[in-house]
Amino acid sequence: MSEALLLDFVAIAKMSPGTFAINIATFIGYQQHLVLGSIFAVVGVMLPSIIIIITIAKVFHHFADNKYVIGFLSGAKPVIVGVILSVGIGFALTSVFNMSGIRDFDNFNFDWRTLSILVVVFVINKIKPKMHPAVIILISAAMSYVFFGIL
Repeated sequence: MSEALLLDFVAIAKMSPGTFAINIATFIGYQQHLVLGSIFAVVGVMLPSIIIIITIAKVFHHFADNKYVIGFLSGAKPVIVGVILSVGIGFALTSVFNMSGIRDFDNFNFDWRTLSILVVVFVINKIKPKMHPAVIILISAAMSYVFFGIL
């Protein structure tokens, strides 16, 4: 496989919805051995994670009351919130303000359309917090189509 083709696959995998590793495995597997290659590549990428998660799930109940495990999980919660918040702020800077980072004021370009979609989704989530995510995605897609005119 050429370097240019691999870079094309990486670009397509990043733009495609879903996990990057699964997307790239699908594209490379298909390029190498068509549908069967895609299937084996995806299974090869997923199987180690599945085995590890199942193993942890099977043995976790033995350690759930351990004070070190409880302490670790208590400490991990704020870290997870911080990481999610950091990603959210990064998405907002990139999408709404067209900035690549917190100090990138040279490329500052406010996008009211993206901000309005963000606000509508936020308001929907506050008014009906139990709404199915697929409905919110469909509403966002409809707004995107109206604002940006793309499918």
